[in-house]
Amino acid sequence: MKKFTLLAIVLFVAKAVSAQMIVDAEMFKANPNQFMGKVVTIKNVTYKGSSMTPGSPQGGVVSSPSGSAGAGAPSAPTGVAGPSSGKSASVHCNPAPNFTLTKWTLGPNNDLCMQVNAQVKPMVDQCQVGAVVKSISFRCTPNMYVATRVEK
Repeated sequence: MKKFTLLAIVLFVAKAVSAQMIVDAEMFKANPNQFMGKVVTIKNVTYKGSSMTPGSPQGGVVSSPSGSAGAGAPSAPTGVAGPSSGKSASVHCNPAPNFTLTKWTLGPNNDLCMQVNAQVKPMVDQCQVGAVVKSISFRCTPNMYVATRVEK
């Protein structure tokens, strides 16, 4: 009986550890496919903005609220998926119905589009454009990254 209990505890701990992992931004950028189906946490992420019309056909454009100074360099449009943004950006930067599309910067030349549902949106609403959050957790799926928690 002790062996069975020990095995159950080991399996529970292994599942809990594999369910969510803290990942370095460069490690995630190098191979995001290795995290499919898992919840990933990345620390020190900069919030770049969100589209305020979830599900609208905007082609993946994430715009900053008007009147803000803008957090990114003006050389590249914010959140526009296209040939220069790579395969993963074009797939993950499409607006999804019942979600709000947000954009985050993990580091230099490393932007990430993420979908936010109504449960997580209040956490994002507390973030200022250009501000760094302690961490963001999200589930990786083949079509989108879905935010599960934003720690301010």
